[in-house]
Amino acid sequence: MSRDHYAPSLLRGTLVGVGLVITVVATPTGATHAATRAGHVVARDRTESPHPALSADDYYNRGRDEVNKGRYRAAIADLTQALRIDPGDEEAYVERGIAKRHLGDYTGALSDYDHAIAIDPKDATAYYDRGIDRSYSGDDRGAIADYNTAIHLNPTDPDPYYERGISHFNLGQYTLAVADYTTALRYNPKDPDTYYGRGVAKRHLHDYVGAIADYNIAIRLRPTFADAFYARGLAHSYNAETTAAAADYRTAYRLYTQQHDTQGAKDALGALHNLGQ
Repeated sequence: MSRDHYAPSLLRGTLVGVGLVITVVATPTGATHAATRAGHVVARDRTESPHPALSADDYYNRGRDEVNKGRYRAAIADLTQALRIDPGDEEAYVERGIAKRHLGDYTGALSDYDHAIAIDPKDATAYYDRGIDRSYSGDDRGAIADYNTAIHLNPTDPDPYYERGISHFNLGQYTLAVADYTTALRYNPKDPDTYYGRGVAKRHLHDYVGAIADYNIAIRLRPTFADAFYARGLAHSYNAETTAAAADYRTAYRLYTQQHDTQGAKDALGALHNLGQ
C-alpha cells in the first residue's frame, strides 16, 4: 500500500505567546501517498462484458489508471461500469471509494468500502482505506478499529501503523502515536514522513531532544522537507535554542517560498518575528 492520507507533516505549529496553534491541512499526501493507496498494479483479465468492446477488467484497469492520474470523476464512471458488469468485484469498490474520497464524498466512499468488506471480509486494504475515510470524516476511533483489523490481517504492512499513529495523535494519545510510528519504522525505516510524525508526537510529550533527533533523520532523508525544518525550529524554540530555531525557520521560509506554499512562508516569518528576528 502507498500512502493516501494527510500526514502529520502537514501539522504546522506556531508559537503564540506560550501557547501553540496547530493548523491542520487535510490534503492527501499522496498526490505523494500516490494517487491511490490500493495500488493494484497488475492489469487483470477476468470477467467478460456482454459488450464486446470492453470487459469489466478493461473498465477496472482504466478506472484504476484514472485514479492514479488524479482524474477521479472519470475513474468513478469507469469503475461504476465495471461494477455493473461484475457486481462482486471488491477491488473495484475499493478503487471507487478512493476516488470518491478524493472528491470529498466520504459517505459514498464508506459505502463502497462496506461493500468491499462484505464481499471479502479478509481484505486488509479495504479496512485500511475505510479507516482513512473515517479519519477524514473525523471518526478517529472508528478509524483505529479499522486499522486494528488491517494490522491483524497483514501485520507487517507499515502503512496501517502509520495511519493509526495519526489517529492516535488526533485524539491526543501521543504515547500511542509514538509507539505506532516506531512500529511503522521497523517495517519501513526510510520513510521521512514517519520520522516527522513521531517527532511531532514526541514534541507534544515535551521530549524536545527526541523530536529534534527524528526531525534530523526526516531532513536527511528529504532535504527539501520544509515542514520538518519548521517543526525542528519549533522544538529548538521550546528548548530555548534560539539561534538554531531561527536558522531552521529561515530555511523553512526559503523552502516554502520555493514550493509556493504561501501559508507556510507566512508561518515561518511569524515564528521568526516571535523570536525577535
